[in-house]
Amino acid sequence: MSAGEKVRLNGAVVEGILSLPAELRPPPGAAGILSGVRPDRERIGRILRTDSVVDLQRQLLTTVMENEVYRTQLERVSDSWSKKVGEFERANSGLRAEVTTLRRENKELKGKVRIVM
Repeated sequence: MSAGEKVRLNGAVVEGILSLPAELRPPPGAAGILSGVRPDRERIGRILRTDSVVDLQRQLLTTVMENEVYRTQLERVSDSWSKKVGEFERANSGLRAEVTTLRRENKELKGKVRIVM
Protein backbone atom coordinates (compact mmCIF):
# COMPACT_ATOMS: atom_id res chain seq x y z
CA MET A 1 0.00 0.00 0.00
CA SER A 2 1.44 3.39 -0.90
CA ALA A 3 0.59 7.02 -0.39
CA GLY A 4 -1.98 8.20 -2.92
CA GLU A 5 -3.70 4.82 -3.07
CA LYS A 6 -7.47 4.83 -2.51
CA VAL A 7 -8.83 2.62 0.26
CA ARG A 8 -12.43 1.90 1.27
CA LEU A 9 -13.02 2.31 4.98
CA ASN A 10 -16.58 1.75 6.25
CA GLY A 11 -17.99 2.61 2.85
CA ALA A 12 -16.00 5.85 2.54
CA VAL A 13 -13.01 6.24 0.28
CA VAL A 14 -9.84 7.39 2.02
CA GLU A 15 -7.13 8.68 -0.25
CA GLY A 16 -3.43 9.40 0.14
CA ILE A 17 -2.86 8.94 3.86
CA LEU A 18 -2.23 5.25 4.29
CA SER A 19 1.29 3.90 4.03
CA LEU A 20 3.41 1.41 5.93
CA PRO A 21 6.68 2.36 7.62
CA ALA A 22 9.86 0.70 6.38
CA GLU A 23 10.57 -0.30 9.96
CA LEU A 24 9.24 0.62 13.37
CA ARG A 25 10.96 3.51 15.13
CA PRO A 26 11.35 3.41 18.92
CA PRO A 27 10.02 6.36 20.92
CA PRO A 28 12.60 8.96 22.05
CA GLY A 29 14.78 7.61 24.85
CA ALA A 30 14.10 3.98 23.95
CA ALA A 31 16.75 3.43 21.28
CA GLY A 32 17.50 -0.19 20.56
CA ILE A 33 14.23 -1.59 21.87
CA LEU A 34 12.73 -2.08 18.42
CA SER A 35 16.01 -2.52 16.60
CA GLY A 36 15.45 -4.75 13.60
CA VAL A 37 11.68 -5.11 14.12
CA ARG A 38 9.80 -4.95 10.85
CA PRO A 39 6.02 -4.67 10.50
CA ASP A 40 4.04 -7.64 9.21
CA ARG A 41 2.96 -5.98 5.96
CA GLU A 42 0.58 -8.79 5.08
CA ARG A 43 -1.25 -8.55 8.40
CA ILE A 44 -1.38 -4.76 8.28
CA GLY A 45 -2.68 -4.91 4.72
CA ARG A 46 -5.46 -7.34 5.73
CA ILE A 47 -6.48 -5.03 8.58
CA LEU A 48 -6.52 -1.95 6.33
CA ARG A 49 -8.62 -3.77 3.74
CA THR A 50 -11.19 -4.91 6.33
CA ASP A 51 -14.58 -3.20 6.10
CA SER A 52 -16.24 -5.12 8.95
CA VAL A 53 -16.23 -3.44 12.35
CA VAL A 54 -16.62 -6.85 14.01
CA ASP A 55 -13.54 -8.18 12.20
CA LEU A 56 -11.57 -5.06 13.19
CA GLN A 57 -12.66 -5.49 16.82
CA ARG A 58 -11.58 -9.14 16.71
CA GLN A 59 -8.19 -8.08 15.31
CA LEU A 60 -7.86 -5.46 18.05
CA LEU A 61 -8.75 -7.91 20.82
CA THR A 62 -6.33 -10.47 19.42
CA THR A 63 -3.54 -7.90 19.32
CA VAL A 64 -4.33 -6.64 22.83
CA MET A 65 -4.24 -10.20 24.20
CA GLU A 66 -1.00 -11.01 22.36
CA ASN A 67 0.59 -7.87 23.81
CA GLU A 68 -0.60 -8.81 27.30
CA VAL A 69 0.92 -12.28 26.96
CA TYR A 70 4.22 -10.79 25.74
CA ARG A 71 4.22 -8.21 28.55
CA THR A 72 3.65 -10.93 31.16
CA GLN A 73 6.39 -13.10 29.68
CA LEU A 74 8.76 -10.13 29.62
CA GLU A 75 8.02 -9.36 33.29
CA ARG A 76 8.73 -12.97 34.28
CA VAL A 77 11.97 -13.08 32.32
CA SER A 78 13.00 -9.69 33.72
CA ASP A 79 12.30 -10.80 37.30
CA SER A 80 14.21 -14.04 36.76
CA TRP A 81 17.12 -12.17 35.19
CA SER A 82 17.22 -9.71 38.10
CA LYS A 83 17.35 -12.59 40.58
CA LYS A 84 20.18 -14.25 38.65
CA VAL A 85 22.14 -10.99 38.52
CA GLY A 86 21.67 -10.58 42.29
CA GLU A 87 22.90 -14.13 42.90
CA PHE A 88 25.92 -13.50 40.68
CA GLU A 89 26.76 -10.25 42.48
CA ARG A 90 26.55 -11.96 45.89
CA ALA A 91 28.74 -14.85 44.71
CA ASN A 92 31.19 -12.43 43.13
CA SER A 93 31.40 -10.41 46.34
CA GLY A 94 32.10 -13.57 48.34
CA LEU A 95 34.79 -14.65 45.91
CA ARG A 96 36.46 -11.23 46.05
CA ALA A 97 36.55 -11.46 49.85
CA GLU A 98 38.15 -14.92 49.59
CA VAL A 99 40.75 -13.63 47.13
CA THR A 100 41.62 -10.79 49.53
CA THR A 101 42.01 -13.29 52.40
CA LEU A 102 44.15 -15.62 50.29
CA ARG A 103 46.39 -12.75 49.17
CA ARG A 104 46.91 -11.71 52.78
CA GLU A 105 47.74 -15.32 53.78
CA ASN A 106 50.09 -15.62 50.79
CA LYS A 107 51.91 -12.44 51.82
CA GLU A 108 52.26 -13.75 55.40
CA LEU A 109 53.60 -17.10 54.19
CA LYS A 110 56.12 -15.40 51.88
CA GLY A 111 57.30 -13.37 54.89
CA LYS A 112 57.74 -16.54 56.98
CA VAL A 113 59.66 -18.24 54.15
CA ARG A 114 62.04 -15.28 53.97
CA ILE A 115 62.62 -15.46 57.73
CA VAL A 116 63.39 -19.19 57.56
CA MET A 117 65.82 -18.80 54.62
